[in-house]
Amino acid sequence: MQFVIFHGSFGSCNDNWFPELKSKLEALSQTVFTPQFPIEDWQELTQKGEKYELKNQNLTRWIETFSQIVLSQLNRNEKICFVGHSLSSVFILHIVSRFRIKLDCAIFVSPFLDKLNKTWQIDYVNSSFYKTDFDFDVIKKLISISYVLYSDNDPYVDR
Repeated sequence: MQFVIFHGSFGSCNDNWFPELKSKLEALSQTVFTPQFPIEDWQELTQKGEKYELKNQNLTRWIETFSQIVLSQLNRNEKICFVGHSLSSVFILHIVSRFRIKLDCAIFVSPFLDKLNKTWQIDYVNSSFYKTDFDFDVIKKLISISYVLYSDNDPYVDR
């Protein structure tokens, strides 16, 4: 099976639990992709406020990155599982819909579709990703099985 592990806002494919999950899956002879998506600089954004121009972390740039780094490497004749953390959960819905990618499963960790109203910086950089009106009938056909995981103490995403 092929796994793609997606990081969230201001994230890195080398942080959190991503390297450990990648290592364990590879130990089971699975193919694992951990793409690094473009992100903004937290400090610079905080200093400039909403005058800050988003250059990196937006839906268009992430779709471009996915197309260039991941899409060309995926073998659609093999099983595929997407694992999305935080913002990347809604991003997965965007790319599955757009590219009609058939997944054998998707795992959504602390997902959300709309504004969190916790930290303005996160809501600001996530704004182009927010969408609540996906065609879920189509998505259900493209994602055979999905799992949703929430934490009891996530500072950003309520259970």
